[in-house]
Amino acid sequence: MNLNQNNAKDHLKGWKVGALFMEAGTGKTRVAMEIVNSSPCDEIFWVGPLRTLKNTQDEIEKWGGFNIPAVYCGIESIQASDRIYLDFRSKVEQASKPFIVVDESLKIKNYEAKRTKRLLEIGHMAQYKLILNGTPMSRNILDMWAQMQFLSPLIINMTLGQFKDTFCCYTTITKKRGYKSYYREFITGFENVDYLYSLIREYVYQCDLNLKITQNYHTLYYELSEEEKMIYNDIKDEFLSYEMMDIWNNNIFMAMTQKMQHSYCC
Repeated sequence: MNLNQNNAKDHLKGWKVGALFMEAGTGKTRVAMEIVNSSPCDEIFWVGPLRTLKNTQDEIEKWGGFNIPAVYCGIESIQASDRIYLDFRSKVEQASKPFIVVDESLKIKNYEAKRTKRLLEIGHMAQYKLILNGTPMSRNILDMWAQMQFLSPLIINMTLGQFKDTFCCYTTITKKRGYKSYYREFITGFENVDYLYSLIREYVYQCDLNLKITQNYHTLYYELSEEEKMIYNDIKDEFLSYEMMDIWNNNIFMAMTQKMQHSYCC
């Protein structure tokens, strides 16, 4: 293993739970395999995205494989299929000392999602757990609650409401329609970040991939034709009309930026 991989293994050595937030290419799968093989567990349960599960198995076999029986399952399958979820849950329950690994742990950030609730329930059945993610620690601090809750409720030791009140600055908007009131929360910032890091620091190893690559920048200039300007202005007027503002409760800009972020992620 390289230096980063050895550092990651040493950082989590001695803990039953841990998180590897390592960029793609830094070898988090190899580290996870080494940690599992050095544990006293008798069976490994690996949960990951279906699109990468086969490649993950091939990579693990390339490095020598697990020295204990392994069960692989897709995160999407646990969410979509009751049969697969109950079968996977039963296998974890029957193991005397299971080790659970969740790859791409950002998929368990939303506490209200079915997959998050199911993974948290499965997580309660094992003492040894590891979460992996191919990107650095999320800048949305709220994402960390469910992930740390999966590892152990004792790490942060707060309910979701207490966590939000301690680390998140948010605004609640109320909109009334007839006799009903609708509430929506918007996170406007974070606070007490150093305190949060102090709670999770021992259980998290974060590594960025540093590549010495020369970057070339190209500047392209373009102009809109009169027809394109007219189309642009028509679209702008439509989005910023009073009717559209009313429909979106004056949050049209946030809706547009979230949609751009969604497109970027896709």
